[in-house]
Amino acid sequence: MLPPEEPLKINTDVRQQWNNFIKFLEGKGMRGNPEFDHNPDLINGLMAEYAKANPGTVVGPQLIKPIQRAMNEYRQQALDMVHSGKASLPDGVTEDQFMNGLSIEDGIPGQKTTNWMFPEKSFIIPGQGKPIIKSFGLDYEAYDDYANGEGRVPQVSASAR
Repeated sequence: MLPPEEPLKINTDVRQQWNNFIKFLEGKGMRGNPEFDHNPDLINGLMAEYAKANPGTVVGPQLIKPIQRAMNEYRQQALDMVHSGKASLPDGVTEDQFMNGLSIEDGIPGQKTTNWMFPEKSFIIPGQGKPIIKSFGLDYEAYDDYANGEGRVPQVSASAR
């Protein structure tokens, strides 16, 4: 019997590939399409088309559960930071509205999963005059390393339509 496969690690490269796939869907007018919930052949065909045009991509059916897990973990970590006073939500956004509509971890690339891109992470550094914004893009690991410093206030964000 073979040992279970390790889940795919979601890193900066994988986050960028996922975001590029969502942009690909958007370019076809298919981002977050409700038809994906009932017609898996449609989204699987689009993933195959994307993979053919982007050799070496990790985007495919095996990526869906790890993406769903990573998106839900991002939301929870962001809200934990807000609760602890280490981060703030964008102006006018409540906790209930923040990344509302994420998919559960079901492995189905439906309308909810295909509607979300990974948000870029940044810090707002208070200073004299206008604050400085230090962006980490999709490099969540560098962001987390930097977050261990003092006097920095991260701004959490979401990337749906």
